[in-house]
Amino acid sequence: MGKRNPEKERYWREIVVRYERSGMKVRAFCEREQIKEHQFFAWRRKLKRRDTAQTASQVDHRRNGRNDPQEPNPDAHSLTAQGVAFTPLHVVAPPPTSPSSIEVIVADGRRVAVTPGFDPEALVQVLAVVERHQC
Repeated sequence: MGKRNPEKERYWREIVVRYERSGMKVRAFCEREQIKEHQFFAWRRKLKRRDTAQTASQVDHRRNGRNDPQEPNPDAHSLTAQGVAFTPLHVVAPPPTSPSSIEVIVADGRRVAVTPGFDPEALVQVLAVVERHQC
């Protein structure tokens, strides 16, 4: 087996990712990128095999309780197994939101919008005036 060239591998990984994001047919993508289709297919296949082998190796190490310092951090990149890519996902809850305003509907259907931080006493006075001057 030949020596790996990290720069070449990185280049082809970027090509494959760009292709996957492009939504284009392989032929059109390769023409646009000025690369040969057979090279694209060969590298995509080679990278898939490497990722599958690496994933299997990582699973074996975890099962055996070994931690290889040469082994890449699985959280640092996508893992591929059986043709499906897995990317670590960190779910963050959205911050609680407060309503931008409250709407008070008085007896005759008129509406009073109240923004957060309103003065409750001022609201009572406004509502009293509105109720007194019903149409």
